[in-house]
Amino acid sequence: MLKQLIILFNLLSFIIITAILPADIKIETKLPDNSTFVKDSTYIIEVDITKGPIFGFAMFQQNIPAGYIAQPVNTADASFTFADGKIKFIWMAIPETEHVVVSYALTATADAPETGVIDGKLSYIEDNERKSYDIPSIPIKAISDQPVVEKIPAYAAISRNVMDLGNNQFEVSINIQKRGIEG
Repeated sequence: MLKQLIILFNLLSFIIITAILPADIKIETKLPDNSTFVKDSTYIIEVDITKGPIFGFAMFQQNIPAGYIAQPVNTADASFTFADGKIKFIWMAIPETEHVVVSYALTATADAPETGVIDGKLSYIEDNERKSYDIPSIPIKAISDQPVVEKIPAYAAISRNVMDLGNNQFEVSINIQKRGIEG
C-alpha cells in the first residue's frame, strides 16, 4: 500500500511540475542590420527554432507587411506557402533535432511601407491539444537606396538514364532540377 502511495505521489508531482514549467521553446529571427530593408532588394531571413519537446505536427507562421514578397530557401523538410502576407512552414512531423533552421528570401518591393512589423507564432500539438508560442513583434523599415541582392543558395540535382539501342548505339536521358542557377 505504501509503495502505491509513493508511486501515485511521484506521478502527480511529475504531472504538476510538467504543467507549471514552460516548454523550452525559443525562436530567433535573423534580419538585416537594424531591421532595415532597401526597396527592390532581396535578403535571406533565417529563423532558428529551438523546439524543446515538440514532435509531430507543427506550423511556423510569420506575418509580414504588404509590399514584401517571400520565396523559400531552406524549408527543413516543411511545405512552404506564402499568401496574404503570411509565410508558413508546415511539418507533418517536425525534425527531431533540437534546433530547426528555416530560411526564406524576402524582397521589399517599391510598394513596401516605410515602417511595419514582423510577428508570428509556432503552432504544435501536445497531448492532443493545439498549442502555440507567439513570437514577439519585430519592427522593420523599408528605405529607398541602392538595391542589394543576396544570392539564393544554388541547388542542382541531376539524374541520367542510359539505354542500349544495340549496334553500339546508346540513348542518354538527362534530368536536371535546379534552383538559384541562371542560364
